[in-house]
Amino acid sequence: MNENILKYIKNEKDIARYKISLLDKRTNKSYKYRLLSIERDFVEYPFEKLNLKDLDELKDAMSLFKTDRKQFEQKFAKDIVSKTKIISKEQIKILQNKIKYYEDLYIYLLDFKIKEINLLQNEYIKSKFKKANKDISSIGIDSLSEMEGVHLSKKRARIQVLIYCLSRFIYHKIQDIKNAFDLDDISFVSYEKIRKEVDNLFIDIKYKIFKHYNDGINEVPLLINGTLGHNNFVNTIYPLINLMDKHPGNYSIKRLLSKDIDFFDENNSPINKKFIQRGLGIVTPMKRVGNESIKLLYLDLWTKNGISINVIMNKEFFNHMVGDDYFKTIPTMPVWTFNEVIDNKFLLREVLSLLSLDEASLVDEIDFDDPLVLNKINTMNKGRIFICPELSKIFIAATRSESEHIKESCVWIDLLIKEIKDDYKNIFDPTTLKNKERADRMIRVRELNG
Repeated sequence: MNENILKYIKNEKDIARYKISLLDKRTNKSYKYRLLSIERDFVEYPFEKLNLKDLDELKDAMSLFKTDRKQFEQKFAKDIVSKTKIISKEQIKILQNKIKYYEDLYIYLLDFKIKEINLLQNEYIKSKFKKANKDISSIGIDSLSEMEGVHLSKKRARIQVLIYCLSRFIYHKIQDIKNAFDLDDISFVSYEKIRKEVDNLFIDIKYKIFKHYNDGINEVPLLINGTLGHNNFVNTIYPLINLMDKHPGNYSIKRLLSKDIDFFDENNSPINKKFIQRGLGIVTPMKRVGNESIKLLYLDLWTKNGISINVIMNKEFFNHMVGDDYFKTIPTMPVWTFNEVIDNKFLLREVLSLLSLDEASLVDEIDFDDPLVLNKINTMNKGRIFICPELSKIFIAATRSESEHIKESCVWIDLLIKEIKDDYKNIFDPTTLKNKERADRMIRVRELNG
């Protein structure tokens, strides 16, 4: 590869590193982590190993790398880099230390952090104490609990339950990663997959943290009993309600868009308007009442055939009119994005049936370049994906006031997650020499300590 191409690669990666530094400073917008992942992948990718004839072809390759990874691999890489690039022992060590970081973290959250949510050790709880001028440093556990009152005890309880949820989330994510891969015999492709999962562990955490909320109400008292975090009111917190139990019915994904409105225009392009993006979804039996704000806290949906459909679902309610009433409705992702998220042929088969494309059941993806396919999607109406109520969960707060209390508790948990992400970044971020040296030092310390 000639010198001009190597120089161009270096310059573009320097620019990518600069973009990473800017993105790190942004607030936690939904698109931030996707852009960070793209730029970090760009910095790590060995473009030097590609068989490119000139600078123009390199520019094309780099552009495609950021916009369509699948097309990039097919056109330029063809798995050559993935099969030949060797993972160094140092890279494996860093990855193992990242995993160990989270293993230590979920233990710390349950053994220490959850117990520190009390009037003596937590500044947030202190700030909510109405008798802030009273000296409580020498008061015993029972007197402390009695003094703080029911209202503050319940605030503490919700935070403690959410810390439990966060720890359980981290534990299961790390266990899934460890069970899926053998770090002693790992390919470049597997290494990259693990690295991305570990580095982006908290993506979509706000849609996943409530999975173990009801378990937390039962188990947190056992963890904090007899400690400064002791709380007699954890068991009084309302458990989350499964909407499918509260409002039984035949839940299914179906067309929500009016028959006279298309998903794609005459040029075969998606009509990118919000109500068309929400053109498919599940209308629940729960009616909208006034201007209440009912938040979808956790979603886990399975079809009658036992297929998970979470990847194609949006994770928020909107109000959809049926007849003269509005009902709480969960939309899918925009139909034209399905190929980006569908991860197995069983789910693809369900989606093809929904879109009236059953005859294409042997294909690997939906051909959105085919006008006949788009026409069928535009006119589809009778297709359904039926949801299994025994396997599925749609969690909401038990009451409107409880929803507000949970929302307040989430503010504190968001700050805790930010603190964890900042700490992780300070230890492992490879974009600066200082952090790289720090990670190296940590590796050497771990090796000396066995």
